Amino acid sequence: MRVLHVAALVSEDGAYGGPVSVATDQVRALRSAGHQVTLIAGWDGRASGDGDPATLLFRARRPRPDTFAGMVAPGLLGWVLRHVRQFDVVHVHLTRDLVTLPAAWWAARLGVPLVVQTHGQVRAERGRAQALLDRVWTRRVVQRAAFLALTRHEVADLERQGCPPTGSPGW
Repeated sequence: MRVLHVAALVSEDGAYGGPVSVATDQVRALRSAGHQVTLIAGWDGRASGDGDPATLLFRARRPRPDTFAGMVAPGLLGWVLRHVRQFDVVHVHLTRDLVTLPAAWWAARLGVPLVVQTHGQVRAERGRAQALLDRVWTRRVVQRAAFLALTRHEVADLERQGCPPTGSPGW
């Protein structure tokens, strides 16, 4: 299979932590099983990456250095639009950012089978910006995808937000 993994940010200090580590571990496992796997991610401009030619990093920008909210990687989204149909499945390590969420939305919109894994990052929040983002994008993406959850609490949290992964093959 040709599999595309999408992660939010590869950074010199490992600031995005778990989702990027899980993505790289899953990529390694899939490759060792004989699949063709590409990993794309936002990039802080400093991290060296792992030198893997099938890992593509795109410059990410954050409006404020103290938060990932509003982070974008325009080159990544352009790449997704041009290449996503070449893959049999897209696995997005989904968070509430403007890197992974639009990539997942475009994959679903263009008819490519989609798996989302939220790593506990899409929590029920009371902020207006999060509620709007969930109403406009998150719910639609999660409803169109197979869903991988870490815990039953994560599933319940998403269901409270109107993002029902119930019945998804991943749980």
